[in-house]
Amino acid sequence: MTDTTWQVLVDSTWTSIPVPSSRTWSYQDLSSDDSGRDLSGGMHKDIVSVKRKNECVWWHKTGAVANTIMQAAKSNTFIQIKCYDPFDDDLKIISCYTGDITATEKNSQSGSVWEVKLSFIEQ
Repeated sequence: MTDTTWQVLVDSTWTSIPVPSSRTWSYQDLSSDDSGRDLSGGMHKDIVSVKRKNECVWWHKTGAVANTIMQAAKSNTFIQIKCYDPFDDDLKIISCYTGDITATEKNSQSGSVWEVKLSFIEQ
């Protein structure tokens, strides 16, 4: 199963954005302060929660498309995204926040395009 579209919930309305050109999914363990190594070197890990992190890159986008992606991603402190989750092989709605959002302009003789990078981190 793969995406045909991604959606972000903006002001109570689902807004479509392009599927990222590249993305890296990861699960992050959130451990308690009691986790760590003891004096004999043994590891003890108290996992409080596991969260998804989705690092996304969109290549060769017009300024208008780059703006759509950035506006949808920065709209609120917490947002919801609807996208394919490869860990569960299913479409998911994930409540998350975004990491830093960057847009890099790439110029050539045929004009300029934008590369947008951001991470969606599960709440």
